[in-house]
Amino acid sequence: MKSYRTVPVVLFLLSITPWLFASSGVDTSLEALWRRVDSANKRRLPKTVLSILKTIEKRALQEKRDPDLLNALVQEAIFGSLVQEGEKEALRISLLEESLPRATKGVRPILELLLTRWYGEYVQNTDGISSQEPQPPPRRVRTPLPGERAWKPWTFQSSGPGSFPSSRGFFRPKSSLSTAP
Repeated sequence: MKSYRTVPVVLFLLSITPWLFASSGVDTSLEALWRRVDSANKRRLPKTVLSILKTIEKRALQEKRDPDLLNALVQEAIFGSLVQEGEKEALRISLLEESLPRATKGVRPILELLLTRWYGEYVQNTDGISSQEPQPPPRRVRTPLPGERAWKPWTFQSSGPGSFPSSRGFFRPKSSLSTAP
């Protein structure tokens, strides 16, 4: 699926955001928690990662650290979808929607933007409703009403090979093609 190609990129970008926005007086306890998240992720322990991320979320809200909060909420949605049973993309979207009320005003627009992207990927990958190939609509053939002439398509007819078409028979109906002028 195409959306799982973007998950590593999103995780990488979110993992560097705290260091991009961090001031010189960085809280070492949050850095230690992020190192624990990385080590638990390397050991493939998503439930442990989720519990640490909830701690980071609480501290980031208390200390008003939006980059850490953003990173924690998005990773919480990604790892939460790995833990639960069901369609991963839909779970990821629903978990991110549930985290919107907990986000601050500075983080909410970024989460909504990411949510919009995930919705687009979900619709693109699932074809919106089902995974079947979309079928074209059936062709409707219009039958003429009583007393109405049936439509006859016009075709191009030249006066002969290699010659310019004459002015009298440039376009003629198909029915007149069989008769000679």
